[in-house]
Amino acid sequence: MITWDKNCTACGACVQKCPKACITMQEDENGFLFPKVDKEKCVGCGLCEKVCHLNINTSNDKTKIVVACVHRSGEVLKQSTSGGAFSAIAERIFACEGVVYGCGYVTPTQPQHIRIERQGDMKKLRGSKYVQSTIENAYRQVFDDLRADKLVFFTGTPCQVAGLKAFLGKPYDNLITADIICHGVPSVAYFKKFVDWYEEKHQCKVIDFDFRSKENAGWSLAGICKAEKRGKNHINKVYYFDEYYYFYFLKGEIYRDCCYECKYTNVSRLGDFTLGDFWGAEGQKLGFSTDNGCSLVLLNTQKAQELFKKMNVDSTEINLDYAVANNAQLRTPSKHTELREVLLREYRECSGAEIQKRFTKRFRAVRMKARIKYAIPQPVKKFLLRIRYFVK
Repeated sequence: MITWDKNCTACGACVQKCPKACITMQEDENGFLFPKVDKEKCVGCGLCEKVCHLNINTSNDKTKIVVACVHRSGEVLKQSTSGGAFSAIAERIFACEGVVYGCGYVTPTQPQHIRIERQGDMKKLRGSKYVQSTIENAYRQVFDDLRADKLVFFTGTPCQVAGLKAFLGKPYDNLITADIICHGVPSVAYFKKFVDWYEEKHQCKVIDFDFRSKENAGWSLAGICKAEKRGKNHINKVYYFDEYYYFYFLKGEIYRDCCYECKYTNVSRLGDFTLGDFWGAEGQKLGFSTDNGCSLVLLNTQKAQELFKKMNVDSTEINLDYAVANNAQLRTPSKHTELREVLLREYRECSGAEIQKRFTKRFRAVRMKARIKYAIPQPVKKFLLRIRYFVK
């Protein structure tokens, strides 16, 4: 019988693989999920140990192609967090009557991996959640779809992709995977406390939280919250310098322990594709506009390279070293400071209102600087970024 420590990523493979259904995911004192075994039901078969991706060599050192790309549809690009690469892949899957798995909200505070069959449902999977999704029975569903000869596209954090591959136990020609360039994941419980405070402060009921929405400030670190108030729907703008959850996420202080020692934060990627924002796009001559977002895509396998040729995107191949230099999690895990323990203690002991109060006091100067930065018009910001990269 396996024992779990702080390195556990909560991918859920062991839960779904257990033939006796004696493993469940339960919260620890900080709200993070960990597997727990019912010892009375366990028969000691050892499948949970065999399926743990931490015990499996998952490196991929094959030569990869790195591209910057933008979806050709302005409407799709508007709805996407960055350049619409995820949507472009999904479109090809649906064209082949395949299915797509990704992270979507099943409640306003619960992101979960779900299965969609129609392009019209893509809005459920778009957007930045910035909280760990639960896998539930998605791995089993993928297995069933693969056995039914369906083309399957699965996207998630690198550890979730690793969990799927470990669960399946062998490669499938009809499986395409994409791992995201991930900073780390906070707990659903921490996020829920934040949403409870947000609803109390604004006297509303949250419907959807999108931390990166172009409806607010274009391609940037700004989002929206859709909420119901007095029987009417409202859209509130969300900025990282105003809300403690968003701010602490970007600072990297509220992730799982394993995120700070993540073995996937390098260019040896697990997915056929690796997807992220192409930060630093202003420093490259790409031949197309990146004003409304640009995706960084690593084509890690021949399968990905062949599919990419059919995608509805404008693209340019770029240097891998440049991509790594502008995306920290392609070279090293996120770092935390002593503040992390303070924040987790606040989660355990304080209300959301009190956490927000301490946040505003603790980072008053930083927040003021960020507000001034956001007041600068977008064209001016773009011009200054181009100068910065030119000087480099």
